[in-house]
Amino acid sequence: MQGFEAYHHQKKIIADLEAAINLLQWDQEVNNIKGSLARRASQLGTLSAIKQHKLINETYPLVQKLCDAPNLSTFEQKNIEQDLKDLKKITRLSVEFAAQLAEACSWAQSVWEEAKKESNFKIFEEPLEKLLNLKRQEAEYYGYDTEPYDALLDIYEPGAQAKQIAELFSSLIPPIKDLLSHIQKKTKPAEDILINQIFPKEKQWALGIDTLKHLGFNFEKGHVGVSSHPFSIAISMEDVRITTRIDENNLHLMLYSTIHECGHALYEQGLPPEYYGLPVAQACSLSIHESQSRLWENNIGRSLAFCEFLFPQLVAYFPDALQNYTAYHFYQSVNRVEPSLIRILADELTYHLHIALRFELERSLINGQLKVKELPEAWNQLIKEYLGLEVPNDAQGVLQDIHWSLGSFGYFPTYSLGSLYAAQFYNTLQKQIPNLQEDIKQGKFESIHQWLQENIYSKGRLYTSEEICQAATGEKLNPQHFIDYLKNKLETIY
Repeated sequence: MQGFEAYHHQKKIIADLEAAINLLQWDQEVNNIKGSLARRASQLGTLSAIKQHKLINETYPLVQKLCDAPNLSTFEQKNIEQDLKDLKKITRLSVEFAAQLAEACSWAQSVWEEAKKESNFKIFEEPLEKLLNLKRQEAEYYGYDTEPYDALLDIYEPGAQAKQIAELFSSLIPPIKDLLSHIQKKTKPAEDILINQIFPKEKQWALGIDTLKHLGFNFEKGHVGVSSHPFSIAISMEDVRITTRIDENNLHLMLYSTIHECGHALYEQGLPPEYYGLPVAQACSLSIHESQSRLWENNIGRSLAFCEFLFPQLVAYFPDALQNYTAYHFYQSVNRVEPSLIRILADELTYHLHIALRFELERSLINGQLKVKELPEAWNQLIKEYLGLEVPNDAQGVLQDIHWSLGSFGYFPTYSLGSLYAAQFYNTLQKQIPNLQEDIKQGKFESIHQWLQENIYSKGRLYTSEEICQAATGEKLNPQHFIDYLKNKLETIY
């Protein structure tokens, strides 16, 4: 075995190790066996160290050698070039540091669970402080031109810089606040018919499974579970797992969490299995990944056409709660705009105010401008400034998200970027599929799947987010598509 074949073999081994790590993380989050936490942290550290050792001592030298190899196809060259970029960064971390970081994340996650349950940030201070020190160290290893946060942002959105993200929010937040103010002055929020009634858990679960089937989730290559914080994780493209959460007094939470995670899963299940391990069989970036969940959750899932398709099924499952309402009531309900303390419960409009404040805080933490002990107060002040709300406790405030306990600093901005890409993709879908709304109304999603397969899934990680966007829509990322999409929908509803 030699050349590209040997390289692909080596990449499969790395992918297998990543699969084992992901499987352990899935089990920790879903099954949460408390007595296993210390051992689980050690196991994750060991696997991360083995993976890092192989990347540094086996994969990197092979990729370097192949860079100058003759007779490689364009496809092979593109995979090699992408991997070389990744490996130059990855190999800057020692095996020991990779293991230390993995253990710190596992510990922080378990303590965060306890702190959130107790609504006490002080419990979380020590592991967060340790994790922040390691993430700052990681940023120094990777290197950066302007500020440490750039190095971490680049992990999730290659090429992005904090200055650019700050400029994006500076242009995005004013029209969002203007539209919010306009809506609040004009009328009260629409009635939310999916809360404050009884929606039995077993029926919600069955509805969620049916919805996943309608949307095209492949249950032969996937699994669904329940967790306190919905998420998706790919063991491989043949084993993609998602979770949802169920509250008997809130059908909205289960339904749209499920649709959101389904978007992530469809992306992973759509990647080419024959290239397992190679960049072409990996998602482009976190923003493109998020564009897929947002596209299905919001642009499609909150459209009038989708509401008309799904509502009869909701009534069949919950006749006592919903028989006196119409599909349009459902449409109004799921597009209701009202500031909320909780990010994952936020509407499409105010959601980005949540992301902007998290970006501001984590950037300040990493760059050393904000101390860990100051975080709750800073959080509460920004919630007041951005959303006009008072934070009653840590669980509904600074402890509500799992991301920082996982070491995912630089992740949050990809949520907003994903929404912007989703709106632009949806705009193009409407132009290129003449009967799109009628297809959605009838529950026919084949044309959408085909477009996404051709324009997103099949590209893997061989192209940047901007390159995929340009090729698929004919222009670079344009936030105006998102603003126009929200204005057109919300002005009609309100």
